[in-house]
Amino acid sequence: MKKKIKKLDRRFRVLLTILFVLICASAVVLVWATLDQEEDLGELQAVPHSVDFDQIIDGGPPKDGILSIDEPKFIKAEEADPVIEDDEIVLIVENFRGAKIFPLKILVWHQIVNDTKNDPPLLVTYDPFTNNISAYKSLYNDQKLLTFGVSGKLYESNTLMYDRETNSLWTQFNGEGIVGELIGAKLQRLNSYLAPWKYVKKKYTDALVLSRETGTDRDYDHSPYEVYLNSDKLYFDISRTDDRLKKKDIVYGIELNGTAKAYPDTSLEDEWLITDIIGETPVLILKNPQTGTVKAFKSYVYGWPVEFEMGKDGITDKRYQAKWDFDGKCVYGRIAGWQLTEIPVIRSYWFGWYIFNPETELYLANKLPKEEST
Repeated sequence: MKKKIKKLDRRFRVLLTILFVLICASAVVLVWATLDQEEDLGELQAVPHSVDFDQIIDGGPPKDGILSIDEPKFIKAEEADPVIEDDEIVLIVENFRGAKIFPLKILVWHQIVNDTKNDPPLLVTYDPFTNNISAYKSLYNDQKLLTFGVSGKLYESNTLMYDRETNSLWTQFNGEGIVGELIGAKLQRLNSYLAPWKYVKKKYTDALVLSRETGTDRDYDHSPYEVYLNSDKLYFDISRTDDRLKKKDIVYGIELNGTAKAYPDTSLEDEWLITDIIGETPVLILKNPQTGTVKAFKSYVYGWPVEFEMGKDGITDKRYQAKWDFDGKCVYGRIAGWQLTEIPVIRSYWFGWYIFNPETELYLANKLPKEEST
């Protein structure tokens, strides 16, 4: 009996010893983790940055918690047609080889597509909070290829991307480096626009379409941001607002010659065609009434400014009396075939455009500002 008690006592002491060692080890790990975290925070403050760190916040999922598509698979339009509904909105990015199509239902889940095999290398981004989709050439200084991921951070309610080559942070809205080695660098924005699939598949029969075979299991028929996109409220604080429009009114922004100007979607619904001057450059903004696609162009033909108007015969110009389509191409007249130079258009919520363009002008189509008309 005494031997059994001694044996149990010995086992008990061994267990206590093991437990003590485990507790000590856990304490050491915790201390080191805390020190590492404090060191990382200190190092972060020393990294070159162009914005206040207090304006950078966690967006919910951690770094790469939202998986970018790094090896996109593309299929022919005829293969994609059975999967994409006619009224489904897709993004079109044109290049000299044709067009690539990115269904919004896929972008909303991944937010970043690194199409490095495209010519030029292409970065397609989506931010649900400013409701902005942007396409960029993913070359730094037109030479260094960059690939991007979702950082898990937000700046002014806009997704921050990070590049895997230098770990710098970039704003999704305007493709600018704001923290890290590539601070101040800007990606070249490419022309891109939205349209329903039923029109796209007829126009771009040879287009390549981003496949749902992304290597991840996602419910691409449902949006995780549906509640937010259908609400008037913002999820995150922003540092400034402008009450000329409601925060979540859709606008189409243009940056030209150092001047920024926004065109409310409601104005384009009323007019379809707007002629304007931005930074001394005459511009033409068109909204296709069938597709809802908005495009903008410099209004020059043979170096001369040209005025346009919408009449019963469609779009015509006052200099040559020629007819034009909604893609800025002359389709009838003595200058048939002439293509106007396209300007990138940035579609987003008003608050997002204003955050990144606080000096913006606003087109109001001879209407009284919101506060005066109520």
